Amino acid sequence: MKISREVSRPAPHILTRLDNRVIPEGARELRAFLPVRNERVRLEWFLSHHRRLGIDRFFIVDNRSDDGSVEFLLGQPDCHVFRTWNSYAESRFGVGWINALLSEHGTGRWCLSLDADELFVYPDWESVGLRDLAGFLEREAADGVFAFLLDMYGAGPVADTHYEPGTPFLDTCPYFDRNYRFGRQRFRLGQAPPFPPLDVIGGPRLRCFFPEYVRPSVPRRQLQRVGRLISGVTGQVPLRPPYLPKIPFVQWGAGMQYVSSHRTTPIKLSALRGTLLHFKFFSDFHQRVITEVKRGEHFAGGAEYARYLRRLERPGGGSFFDVVSVAYRDSGQLLDLGLMQTSDAWRDQHRFGNPVAA
Repeated sequence: MKISREVSRPAPHILTRLDNRVIPEGARELRAFLPVRNERVRLEWFLSHHRRLGIDRFFIVDNRSDDGSVEFLLGQPDCHVFRTWNSYAESRFGVGWINALLSEHGTGRWCLSLDADELFVYPDWESVGLRDLAGFLEREAADGVFAFLLDMYGAGPVADTHYEPGTPFLDTCPYFDRNYRFGRQRFRLGQAPPFPPLDVIGGPRLRCFFPEYVRPSVPRRQLQRVGRLISGVTGQVPLRPPYLPKIPFVQWGAGMQYVSSHRTTPIKLSALRGTLLHFKFFSDFHQRVITEVKRGEHFAGGAEYARYLRRLERPGGGSFFDVVSVAYRDSGQLLDLGLMQTSDAWRDQHRFGNPVAA
């Protein structure tokens, strides 16, 4: 991966830096890294939320946005913008780009890696900032925090879930499913244990777009087993419900990598667990799905998005509200529901933590 300061003709996996702001060396800053493509409506609140938590500087890779995202980001004093014209799929869905920036601008620092439709939260995030979290992790000798994608949605159809840029995401999509399940990831004898070892299953994308995985019948389980066996021979990964675990907050070290947007090379994880509030289901979702089906740049050539499209185009297929839906209140609620995890050591630190700026 080559990072260039000069605007040049598109070439395989070159990141062209568009801003000329000074990037301080040696500073113990908290830095965030993310890829974007046409995320203008979400960027203002995304930045606001993570600035409030204590992020000092954002490193952003833009992949062919044409909605004003680049112009907006170039106007932000804490954003460094890199552009690539290359294939999202060929970069392993943005991982190659983000690894390059993390290696150059994140090594030795605590870094947040996520997407523009995700808000990182953790126990007591309302009153304790990321700098305190980083200090706690260092004392715990942990290198990162496990989290998972908690899909947020509105009370009505997605098409009517209109978001006003700059307003809190939760004002538009306050609901989530309360019944996610946590378990150990399976692996075969002779294989390296998967990392992270924890899997998370549930949410509206599971019950609405992959209902056959909610309570699979015996024939369905047998078909799924056959699919896994075929994939072992062909090397093609079978389509399954979206993979939810992520490791968004890490102390980036030399040789560390994201092997996918959801996994890093093995590191020591904290006993503390966070959550990524995931705001995919604004009213622009249907058009985004149509676009991504045509582009074919996502996992399995966009097969997951094709499944989204089939459901959305059915009568009544765009509403996710259900008996398992609950309105988000705070991090304490997520702890009570088992969707976050805290520790006695963290609660002790919280007593002396620095409040997050209002």
